[in-house]
Amino acid sequence: MVKQTRSEQKHQAIVAAAHDIFLQKGFSAAGMDEIAEAAGVSKRTVYSHFGSKEDMFVALLERKCTATRENFVSNADETAPIDATLRELGRDFLAMIFQDETLKMFRILAAEADNFPDIGRRFFESGPEASTAAVAQYLERQKALGVIDIGDAFQAAGTLMSAMMNKRLIACLLKAAPIPTPDEREEMVQRTVAIFLDGVRR
Repeated sequence: MVKQTRSEQKHQAIVAAAHDIFLQKGFSAAGMDEIAEAAGVSKRTVYSHFGSKEDMFVALLERKCTATRENFVSNADETAPIDATLRELGRDFLAMIFQDETLKMFRILAAEADNFPDIGRRFFESGPEASTAAVAQYLERQKALGVIDIGDAFQAAGTLMSAMMNKRLIACLLKAAPIPTPDEREEMVQRTVAIFLDGVRR
C-alpha cells in the first residue's frame, strides 16, 4: 500500500470537510474559513489546493462522474457482448446518480445556477458531457465493428444515458418520488438497454 504524502492527506481532509459543509449549508452559505477549520488546515492551504470556492464545488461534483466514467472506459471490452457492457455501464451510472448526496449536490447546483452560472457550465462540460463522450467513443467502435448502426454517436450516447435516468431523476430531485431501489434500478437498466439495442443493432 502506497503511503500518502502530507499534501495528499491535507487534500483529502479538505475535500471531506468541503463535502460535508456544502451538503449542510449549500454553496453560498459555506465559507472557506470554516472549511479550513473543519479540515484542520489553514485557509492558505485550502487555496493552494483549490483556487476558489467555485473550483472546490465543481471538483466535488466532477469526482462522482469521473469515477463512473473511468470505470466504464477501463472495462469497456469491444469483444464482450454490447448488451452486457451497456448494462454494466447503466448499473454504475444509476448507482451514482441515485445517491442521496448526489441528488443533494444537484439541488444545490440548480439553486445557485442564476447567481453562479459558470459553476453549472463547468460541471456540465467536465461531468455529463465528458461521460457522454466516453460512451460515444465506445459506440463508435461498436459501429466500426458492425455491431450497431447509428448516425451521431454522441447523440446516441446522450439518448441512452438520458433514457436510463428517465423521469425518475426529476421526480427524485423534486422529492416527488423515493430513490429507486437496486431492483428498480436494475429494471430501468434492463428495459432501457433492450429498447436502445432493438433500435440500433444490426
